[in-house]
Amino acid sequence: MLFSLLFSNPLQFFASVIALIAGITVHEFSHALAAHVQGDPTPGLQGRLSLNPLRHLDPFGTLFLLFAGFGWGRPVQFDPRYLKNKRLGPLIVGLAGPAANLAMILLFGGLMSLLFATGVLSLDNGLFVILSALVLMNLVLMIFNLIPIPPLDGSKVLFALLPPSANGLVSWLEQRGPMLLIGLILLDALSPVSILGRVFTALANVTFQIFL
Repeated sequence: MLFSLLFSNPLQFFASVIALIAGITVHEFSHALAAHVQGDPTPGLQGRLSLNPLRHLDPFGTLFLLFAGFGWGRPVQFDPRYLKNKRLGPLIVGLAGPAANLAMILLFGGLMSLLFATGVLSLDNGLFVILSALVLMNLVLMIFNLIPIPPLDGSKVLFALLPPSANGLVSWLEQRGPMLLIGLILLDALSPVSILGRVFTALANVTFQIFL
């Protein structure tokens, strides 16, 4: 759990919190921007076309990230009727957040590799703690948000790919999704073997092997 680092490794804790806030902010801003450029005024009217973290943090999602290790930001609302492409538009909006996290992983991971290659960075360096936290938190946000359960981004991707005959399933997931998601998180947290934790750890190991 991230919060446990506050007492055992304060630098790691604060670096992770900063990385978390940055990752959520860019993630949600990208959703808003993707809807805006497709003609939807809703995110702009709701003040989501901003890099101010306070406009994007979700209290419960942030608490889950601190205590469970994964979570979410405040979902960006958009109106599909305004989007230029009614079928692909929601898919673009849904993928914009994870794509932004991927861009940050590549940016900070690449910077980390460059600084290691030039001898500026080492594993016991405070800058390494910050850069590695930025990579890790964005990785967690990207992967977790691709789970196809509302209100996560993966659900928007799923809904865009489903045929019209699946509207009943879509409605059911939209109504039950938040409770299903919380149940999944709690079940995984209380389970002797955390499947989500293992997935995140495996992907983090691969990611750092690429950059280091």
